[in-house]
Amino acid sequence: MPTLRVLRRDLGPQPGGAVIAHLVGLALVAGLIWWQAGEARLALIVSGGVVAVMALSALLIQAMLWPLSRLARHIPAGPRLGLLGLRQRGWETTLQAMALSLGLLALLLLTLVRGDLLDAWRNQVPAGAPNRFVINIQPEQRAPIQDWLLATVLRTRPCSP
Repeated sequence: MPTLRVLRRDLGPQPGGAVIAHLVGLALVAGLIWWQAGEARLALIVSGGVVAVMALSALLIQAMLWPLSRLARHIPAGPRLGLLGLRQRGWETTLQAMALSLGLLALLLLTLVRGDLLDAWRNQVPAGAPNRFVINIQPEQRAPIQDWLLATVLRTRPCSP
C-alpha cells in the first residue's frame, strides 16, 4: 500500500484489494469446512447454511441501523455523532456486529453445552478408570515414580503399569 494512501484518505480505497482479500478469506473458510466435514455434500450444506445465516444477520443488522438517522435527531450531540457514525459506515458496522454476535454465540454455546459434554464423557469412562496420568516416563524412572505415587497420592489404590 502506498504511504500517501495511508495518510490521505481522500484518495479512496485501493482498487480490487479488498475484494481479493474477502474472496481468499471465504475460500479458506470453505476449505476448512470441507476438510472438517470430510465429504463434499456435507461441506456444501454447511457452507450454504453459514452463508444463509450471514446474509440473514446482515439484513437484520442493516434493518436495525436504518432508523438511527431519525433517532439521532432527538438525542444530545455526543451520542448523536456516534449513532450517525454507525449509520454512515453501515457495512463496516454490520461486519463488526456480525463478528461480535458470532463470538457471543460461541461463548453462549460453550456454556450451554459444557455440562452435557462433561456428563457424556463421565458416562463413557469405566468405573475403575484412573483419574491421574503421568506421561513421558522413562523406563528407569518408572519404579521411583510409582513408589512416590503410592506414598503420597494413591494411598487407597495401587497404580497399574
